[in-house]
Amino acid sequence: MIPHPGRHVLGLGFGGVPRPGITPPAAMAGYLDEMDGPATPNPLPRTPMRRILAAYGPKMLELARDRSAGALTYHVTVAHTAQARETLGPDAFLGVEHAVLFESDPARARAAAREHLHRYLTTPYNIAKFRRLGYADERSRAAAATVSSTISCSGVTSTRGLRNIGTKTGAQPLQGLRAL
Repeated sequence: MIPHPGRHVLGLGFGGVPRPGITPPAAMAGYLDEMDGPATPNPLPRTPMRRILAAYGPKMLELARDRSAGALTYHVTVAHTAQARETLGPDAFLGVEHAVLFESDPARARAAAREHLHRYLTTPYNIAKFRRLGYADERSRAAAATVSSTISCSGVTSTRGLRNIGTKTGAQPLQGLRAL
């Protein structure tokens, strides 16, 4: 007997490696077609498996809305979360991970956030995501400071502070917080 049935979720993402000649939404739609296509002699599970797509841009969010149970986002702003909720609709799953720093010194918090974000500010799909979020030159030190301060929260010293972050995003019921 399974103690908690229906909790398995398959999370799918395109990954950060460019694939010449194919866009992330087209690659993911093709993959979903292949998953849905073949007939199998195996019995279907009693509880259907839910799929969740890693989705940031509008086309991937639309694909998540149309072909899965919802979306997962990472390194996004509160405004992006509201846009994602609008695209997905009120009933779809929206899992959002926001970075938090348990650091009260602003300079040390910004330095830690910049260090954490460095690899994300140098990959093509993340650069595109940050441009969609309104950052024009995400490779510069100044832009990295701005990105780090708007997608991470520092100075959080209690679980009450963490709850306040969750109520501002509209991502309920799931909110993921990553301590840096």
